[in-house]
Amino acid sequence: MPSLAPRIDTVPASGIRRVFEQAALLQSAGTPVTMLVIGEPDVPVAPHIGDAARRAWTEDRTDYTPNGGIAPCARRSATSSAERTASRPTSNRSG
Repeated sequence: MPSLAPRIDTVPASGIRRVFEQAALLQSAGTPVTMLVIGEPDVPVAPHIGDAARRAWTEDRTDYTPNGGIAPCARRSATSSAERTASRPTSNRSG
């Protein structure tokens, strides 16, 4: 069976891995943690999210999103945040 190159130990852990390890330490110490760091949330998927994911898959809309996010989602998120905090949205995304 092939083995890993000896230099593998010199490769630093990724940032997401470090966040995951910190969250796991907090969780093991009894702190409630919602794990979203590795892509496997520990909460049930809301039905409307599952429906949207199935539609995206069926419609072959599974490409990566822009780094700035999806403009309508970013606007809605900013508006929702503003409604909760009684401040103006600061998102300047267009699209």
